[in-house]
Amino acid sequence: MSWLYVWGGILTMLYAIWLFADFVTDAVAGWLKGRIHHD
Repeated sequence: MSWLYVWGGILTMLYAIWLFADFVTDAVAGWLKGRIHHD
């Protein structure tokens, strides 16, 4: 039963990291696009 909690926590953590990485990637891409558009 404890393994269920362990896997649930790991999956939740991975999902949170994935969402955060997706958000950061979008932010960086938008920032870079703005910087490159400066020329």
